Amino acid sequence: MASENQEYVVDDEITAFFSKTSVHREACDVLAKELVGGDQVIPVAVQGVCSYTVYAGQDLGYVVQLCLKSLELKTYRSENSPENMGWRKNLIRDVARFFALAWKAPQEVDQAYRDCMAEMFEKELQILLVSLPDRFHPIIRATLASLPSILSLPMVLVHKDFGDWNIMMEEESCHPVGVIDWAEAEIAPFGTNLHSLQDLMSKLHLKNGWIRYDDYNDLTRLFWETFGDEVGGLGENTTKAIKAARAIGLPWPWGPTSRPASMPKPVPIKDDDGGSLNKGNLEVIHILQLGKKLAYAENLVTPLRHFCMCFVTLANAGTAIKRLEHIALSLS
Repeated sequence: MASENQEYVVDDEITAFFSKTSVHREACDVLAKELVGGDQVIPVAVQGVCSYTVYAGQDLGYVVQLCLKSLELKTYRSENSPENMGWRKNLIRDVARFFALAWKAPQEVDQAYRDCMAEMFEKELQILLVSLPDRFHPIIRATLASLPSILSLPMVLVHKDFGDWNIMMEEESCHPVGVIDWAEAEIAPFGTNLHSLQDLMSKLHLKNGWIRYDDYNDLTRLFWETFGDEVGGLGENTTKAIKAARAIGLPWPWGPTSRPASMPKPVPIKDDDGGSLNKGNLEVIHILQLGKKLAYAENLVTPLRHFCMCFVTLANAGTAIKRLEHIALSLS
């Protein structure tokens, strides 16, 4: 009966937890700050028997839980740790070789196919030009003007959902060993799916927006150097055309909203609540052209990435858009 009336004191529970380990609470608080940023750590109101759990990060927006080593849980490594940077180099170098395979195996298409693709590109870009906010218009117009150079690139087999969720990798080295989900692959100008590199070299914080990893510039150079070596060099005009193709690929999955693969007609994205989550991804076009901060979804289980994003609140998506616009304006 006495135990039922015993008052729960969180500090006593924390003290009991740290009595089981040689690690000090202060060291755990420092680690929590290193993992998610911010300058404040506050314990949650009810602690577990075998863990220490705190709120941390900017506006205390993260929950960090540290468990006893005896539970044999893998610890989180900083995304910019030397080990993670080494893994990303392995990944990007091999991804460059993967794209080079497509470049070196151009597909023969007739002029009618090219004309049909040009018509499709122009039609969808015109839809975006009408539907998207003014801040996107210069980039869409520039892409429209680049269509002739984009269509002059080699026609290759393009994986239209290339990303970490569809790359099979060796766990210990992060070397790719296969690419899955080719259901929507098509013959298209090289580079129209190259925007997917941003997902491998950066992260998307659903509140604060796209942020480059510390080694982003090194990875970008590594990709183009490796790709250039594999294909025997690239001229300046060719590189410029590939980068334009990279931008034209972005509207396909995110611009026309509510369009399953079986639906031929796109529904234009609009500047309203229904389109705010997809506009958060379209902001990549804006910042990509300005050379600003980009990245992929942080703290989401990769295979469930798109599923999880469906449940992000529109308020958070709107916050991300405002944050991204601020970055673009302040650094341009």
